[in-house]
Amino acid sequence: MGKSFSNLMVVFLIIFSLNKIVLKGNEIKNIELNTPIILKINKQKILIDTFSLNKVYNINELNSEVPIEFEIEYVPEEIEIKILGNILKDKAKIKIKKIAREIKIPIEILNKRNNLKSICHINTLHEKFPKYTVTGESQYPGDYYGDFISDNNNIGKKDSMFIYKMNSKGEILYYKKHTSTISDFKKTKLKNNQIRYSYFLQDENAYSYEGVGYGPTKLIIMDENYDIIDEITSKQFKEIPENFPLESHDSLIIDDDHYITAAYFGKIVNNVDKDLIENHNGSRVIASILQEVKDGKVIWQWDSTEHPELYKLSVEGNDFKNSTSKWADYIHFNSVTIDPKDGNLICSFRNIDSILKIERGTGKILWILGGKGDQFGLTEEQKFSRQHYARVIKDGSITLFDNGNLKEKSRVLEIKIDEKNKKVLNYKDFYLNDYFSPACGSTDKLDDKKDVFIIGWGMGDFSKRENMTEIDFSTNKKTFELIFHGNMTTYRITKIK
Repeated sequence: MGKSFSNLMVVFLIIFSLNKIVLKGNEIKNIELNTPIILKINKQKILIDTFSLNKVYNINELNSEVPIEFEIEYVPEEIEIKILGNILKDKAKIKIKKIAREIKIPIEILNKRNNLKSICHINTLHEKFPKYTVTGESQYPGDYYGDFISDNNNIGKKDSMFIYKMNSKGEILYYKKHTSTISDFKKTKLKNNQIRYSYFLQDENAYSYEGVGYGPTKLIIMDENYDIIDEITSKQFKEIPENFPLESHDSLIIDDDHYITAAYFGKIVNNVDKDLIENHNGSRVIASILQEVKDGKVIWQWDSTEHPELYKLSVEGNDFKNSTSKWADYIHFNSVTIDPKDGNLICSFRNIDSILKIERGTGKILWILGGKGDQFGLTEEQKFSRQHYARVIKDGSITLFDNGNLKEKSRVLEIKIDEKNKKVLNYKDFYLNDYFSPACGSTDKLDDKKDVFIIGWGMGDFSKRENMTEIDFSTNKKTFELIFHGNMTTYRITKIK
């Protein structure tokens, strides 16, 4: 009897190691299977640990707008997988109704040989997506597009970088997490009404110019289903080598294989005014490069160093002697948009406190607004400093986010100019309390008749303010407010229809 009992125990232990049963009364709750299960969700592999009951997994990308592809990479023949009640045979597209911290996707595992069941879950919102609070519900059409640069309490921590799309109720519609810096997420509607999404992804292996505030990146293009269809770097043209990394501030998608991008390119130049430099061997500067590319070819390229008159306008990063800095980041491009009335470019250059209009094709500077070279007679009170995100609105006015570094007070500006006679026709400025953002930031006007703006506050002390404000300045009433917990810093938050 002792030997028979021992043999019985061995058989029992083998069965138990294959299928560990947790019982509550007569109900089977979970099992652990002694074999891996590998699923793909949005092409990301998920290894199901069947030895851990009720485990919860994260995925790095999810949306609630188009169906998600679930695919079996490896599942034993005796195992049946159900996702949201649907049996997964090979691959299937399943729509997620909502993304939220409390909502999880159930994955049911059935061993058809013994009818034992187990279950695990997928977070619809990644556990490292920071907690946030929204106040109000916007009545203006469009969704919010944003990113996180870093957590100020964990500088250098690279596991909390996200881009996201949020609706006017504060619900996440899409997010993507990356270990490299990921930023400037936006939507573009092409001429044929097709949708393209884009964002910058920092290339950790690319050379980065020391002491310059940017990241070497590539531009990722996605289609309306959030599938990547293109990755863009600089094209070879003059001194710029093929696949040279882009810089991380702005881009324009005009059509498929037609776009405008920017790069920072280190050069030794000999055209700096003698009163700015005594080094006869030249000055190491960061050139701001704009490229327009169509069908794989550079249509034209603009190089800031080909306009030596701009050196004297620099108010920051202008160590042309390179006595304390390796590179003079004297101009520092940060935004570009097309003026719809003539197709030319309106660009913001932070370190000259100026907005420039540049003629497409020739690269000629048509006018300068703001800074030392201002051509429109702005008063000292009207002039802006270290500004970001210049845009053209419906009536032809220019809006921009004035960081206001000289006064340590940020504001929204709306300026209408007479380009021919170089006059200011209308000037509006809007403040919210004493908010100050020394870097980054953005603003969009949401109402053609009212002074309603969305403001992405960029960098700063978020213990004293929200990350994003949608506000009617005529009443100073906030229509929507977004606060990320944990002092999260953003580059840009915009609203796009």
